[in-house]
Amino acid sequence: MEKKFECVFPKLDANIVSSSLENVPDSAILLVLGGRPPEINWLRDVSFNYKRIWAADSGGGICKKAGLLPEYLIGDFDSICERDKEWLISHGTEIIKYPAEKDLTDYQLCLEIASQNRVKNIIVTGGWGGRFDHAHSNLYSALRGMELGVRVICLADENESLFYVYSGETIEINFIKMPYAFSLIALESSGIVSVNGAKWNLSRSKITQKHPYAISNRAENRRIIIDAHEGAIGVYAVFQ
Repeated sequence: MEKKFECVFPKLDANIVSSSLENVPDSAILLVLGGRPPEINWLRDVSFNYKRIWAADSGGGICKKAGLLPEYLIGDFDSICERDKEWLISHGTEIIKYPAEKDLTDYQLCLEIASQNRVKNIIVTGGWGGRFDHAHSNLYSALRGMELGVRVICLADENESLFYVYSGETIEINFIKMPYAFSLIALESSGIVSVNGAKWNLSRSKITQKHPYAISNRAENRRIIIDAHEGAIGVYAVFQ
């Protein structure tokens, strides 16, 4: 049976159609990481769609600045300022602390805890910017989440959005503001995709990690549809 997950952001909304999605709105959380902070008004607007908010390390400070109170603050707390952490604790946020010397990143720990709490769907922000190795880890950790039974829907802020689309799924993106460009990224060794509504449409085309040619495409109108016939695909949009 096919299910739909709708994701609404200030600049776009997206519908992912899949037979594997657990489309239970109460099970979705908004996870704020400690990378490049999303714009405050963008974060507030997005947060209205989610009843539960979690934060990883300095993502807690981002939440505090936006006037949001996360349910959990998770990590080794090497980057959140003590004042922000104490404020969150005093207002009811539950702290889950790990040692600084650990095998997993704070984001990966969040995915592990989400699995233990039977969270099915996560929207992630605060995951862009900064070091390439951090961004690379954030991008691919979502695949580990799927193995744990936790679906990362997207990694997004007001400037960049990447949606995860898996074999047999379709994503329809309706742009409220037209993006500068969008790209398709093979998250596994290869994938087969189709694209409609773009300047350069594709029909069951193969994309690979070794030959990433399907980048810097343009939306011809405000609606594009991408079918992932095989493999895990990242659908990336960037705004100016």
